[in-house]
Amino acid sequence: MSSAAEQLRAAIDAFHRHWGEAELLWLRRAEQETPWRATADWLLSEGCEEVLGEARKERELDAQAYAAVEAQRALVAFRVSLAAARPMLARIGATKFACGSEGVLPLALVSALLRTGQGEGARLHARALAAATETVVQRACELRDEALCAAQNIVSAPAHLQNTMDSAAKFLDATDDAARELVRWLMRQAVTNGDTRWNTLLFALRRADLDGLAPPGRRFFRLAAGFRRLGFEREMNAHLHLERGEPVLVPFLPGMALRSVPGDVRLGGSALEFGVLSDLHGAAALGGGLALSLVSPALPVEQRWPLDHGVPQALAQLAVQLRADRFYMQRLEGLPERHAEIVARHAAIVVLLSTRACAALELAGFAPARNLDDRAEALGNALTRALCVDVPVGFAALAWLQLPPFAAELRGRLAGLALHTGLRERFDEDWFCNPRVAEPLRGACARGNTLDADGLCGEWGVTFAAAAPRLLELLA
Repeated sequence: MSSAAEQLRAAIDAFHRHWGEAELLWLRRAEQETPWRATADWLLSEGCEEVLGEARKERELDAQAYAAVEAQRALVAFRVSLAAARPMLARIGATKFACGSEGVLPLALVSALLRTGQGEGARLHARALAAATETVVQRACELRDEALCAAQNIVSAPAHLQNTMDSAAKFLDATDDAARELVRWLMRQAVTNGDTRWNTLLFALRRADLDGLAPPGRRFFRLAAGFRRLGFEREMNAHLHLERGEPVLVPFLPGMALRSVPGDVRLGGSALEFGVLSDLHGAAALGGGLALSLVSPALPVEQRWPLDHGVPQALAQLAVQLRADRFYMQRLEGLPERHAEIVARHAAIVVLLSTRACAALELAGFAPARNLDDRAEALGNALTRALCVDVPVGFAALAWLQLPPFAAELRGRLAGLALHTGLRERFDEDWFCNPRVAEPLRGACARGNTLDADGLCGEWGVTFAAAAPRLLELLA
């Protein structure tokens, strides 16, 4: 008969494996069962709490392992609550809206706006897409609140959350002027009619003219050049797997799904191609996937599976920002100096705006609100500030809905930017060419979720405060 700790670990492992398989099916819009549901129900049941109490009483779990099990249960609660959003999102995606002479789907509208951000057709697309999201604003905010409450019924909000919000506010303040200036510049480069709406910003960020410098062929192999140079090729070959099969429309951009940690991390592409944007999303998937492939298999299950608050998110951001470093693009990808400068600058703008969006949404979501309407309005205002253009409230609500709990993505983004500063101070400007970098990174990743973003920064002598100066340096 298995011990109490073994029962808990088997359930946690089963949930994550089934969840990863469901993610792959969801991304393919395939019919799917939900084998994770029964395991999730047990993990959130009184029966599980009794088993957990027994494991603690019998000292089968030390304090760190117990905390990790509880954190895993909170993550399960959060994900199960948000799973209710999937039918809603699917309905949005399956709804046709009159647009010009044809009915089009919201997914097609996004693609169209990324390709053609000007003219009357683009304005029709933008209105239809905004209408698609406006119908679910309140429900999106409600689902997010329910998911956070479900998680907090198991674990309290982390002590670091207020400090993270303070860091988010400081990051926004430090980058406000640069963001406004860069968005104005970007819009002038991309549009000819002076249009400054959110849909033209999407078009400007697309930069189709740079597609030749970010080719889709063997994308992940190309993006992995820096990590191979550092000596991670063996782990990548063993544990990172490209997902084969028909390309899919969802997600729009490359991504990652997990079947086991560290053994089977899946990277997948998309049928749609967005050049530099696809490269950035692919780099994030690769960086996070590499971190998970380096987790020690000797760790117990509850410490192997990620809790969305640590090293994988930081390495994802570290990989992304390398695309914004012209020296890296020259040395590792062999781009001519002028081309490297153009691609890197555009990548830096995308990183700046996406990090600002994450910070602004987390701040607005953290602040108290009297009701769902006030929450939605605050989210819309926050995203408008972050992107320096008026953004439909529905977009902001859906973006907030999809963020992991407790500002996890924001902490990873800030830690990844700060980590670059720590690596540079210890190993010089071209640290990405220095094989000695591999061992400390490998050691950090090996600890699984026992090392969080703050701890990672502390080990490298940096704080989240280094994030804004690093981005502004890339944009100088």
